[in-house]
Amino acid sequence: MELNELIHDLRARGSDTTAVEAKTASRGLPTSLTPTLSAFANMPGGGLVILGLDETSDFRATGVPDAAAVAAALASRARQAFDPPIRLSVDVEKFEGVDLVVARVHEAPASAKPCIVRKTGQAFLRFADGDFALSRLEMDGFAANRTRPRFDEELVPGTTRQDLDAERVKDFLVTARSMDRRLPLSTTTRCSERPASSMKTT
Repeated sequence: MELNELIHDLRARGSDTTAVEAKTASRGLPTSLTPTLSAFANMPGGGLVILGLDETSDFRATGVPDAAAVAAALASRARQAFDPPIRLSVDVEKFEGVDLVVARVHEAPASAKPCIVRKTGQAFLRFADGDFALSRLEMDGFAANRTRPRFDEELVPGTTRQDLDAERVKDFLVTARSMDRRLPLSTTTRCSERPASSMKTT
């Protein structure tokens, strides 16, 4: 969506959205933006920050006095204030005769979530137009998802190859080979040709 459309949508709604946050930044980079950056980095698809709009005045374009300096400060905060550092795409754009700082906050990799504020150790998520601190349980849930579960690769006690459906195993092997040509197993291999210890049920 183009910037004009985004701002028109904000004005029509009368509030920020789950994916877009606007602030005036008339006195430089606001400290209140820190939770928002963490929240967007933790959200699927990230989010967009627009500096130079006054939410309290129907998102009137007030502009950012020194847009280049604010953009640089935003990039610096993203790199230094969070763990992992937040990836940004920052631009200065003209809108209704003033400069706006527009920053796309990219979603953090799943292997690095949650993105936390280094100073406080707190992480945030976005709901509606607000940023909410993660509970300890939610933070543990993010950490648990950093690696792909391997429980489906474990052997099932008390089972043998006779418990497997030969046709389904054959179909599985065909699918596996089509996805990864490095697999040496022939698609014509029968269940009985493989040792029982290597067969797993799902």
